[in-house]
Amino acid sequence: TFNGSSLGLSFLDEVAGQEEVWTLNFVSEGAAEAVINAIQPPWEELFSVPLQITTSSSEQPHSVEQKS
Repeated sequence: TFNGSSLGLSFLDEVAGQEEVWTLNFVSEGAAEAVINAIQPPWEELFSVPLQITTSSSEQPHSVEQKS
């Protein structure tokens, strides 16, 4: 879940049926977006699925805009 400068990473172990959430707090929204943009390409290559990103206000999956 992405909320400004806070990012929650949810990990689901489908075999064990357990979920774990890590919350990362950043100094700015830009820093959080930079981490998302860095994680997204290798995640999608490794797992062959889109990285789902939700905001705390909408809870709808979306992609963070890639910056060049």
